[in-house]
This record gives sequence, C-alpha cells and structure tokens, in this order.
Amino acid sequence: MLDDKDGLILETVKRAHRIKSSTLYDEELKMYIQTVFDDIDRLGISIKPDDARLVNLCVLKSKGYFGNSSPDVKQLWLNMYNEQLKLVFMDGRRYSDAV
Repeated sequence: MLDDKDGLILETVKRAHRIKSSTLYDEELKMYIQTVFDDIDRLGISIKPDDARLVNLCVLKSKGYFGNSSPDVKQLWLNMYNEQLKLVFMDGRRYSDAV
C-alpha cells in the first residue's frame, strides 16, 4: 500500500500549486494524493513510493481538481493524468514480476 508518510509528495504538490507555507489546503491535497494511490492499487500497478512518475500523477490529478481554474483547463490536466496513468499501468504491469 502506498503512502506519503514523510510528506514529500504533498510538498511537491503544494509547490506545483505555488502554495508556500500555508497548511490551509493540506487535507484537500492529501485527498487527491490518496485518490492517486487508490487508482494505482486498484489497477495493480507495481510502483515504488519514491518513483517520479507517482509524484507526477499526484500533481496532475490535483491540478485537475484543485483551485478555481476554468473547467477547460481542469479537464486538460485530468486528460494528462489519465494518459500518464495508462502509461504507468502498462509499465507497471509489464515489470511487476521483476520487482
């Protein structure tokens, strides 16, 4: 099961949203990070918690839901998330026996 115990993914997601030191949005951002972990688990993808692709997925997913951007921009981020998830799925399934 994936987790972000050390908070590194959360900090990267916050930087992507240009949130400097506030903790006001942490719970909402953690929710988006957890949905990425759930997607990874549900699809049976083998990925390490420190894999840059996992961090990228968390940033893309949160950009698709967080903030006040226009719906078109949010959909663009979600489309990028779904495309990246497909690629990670193909890689994770292919190499899951080797990990």
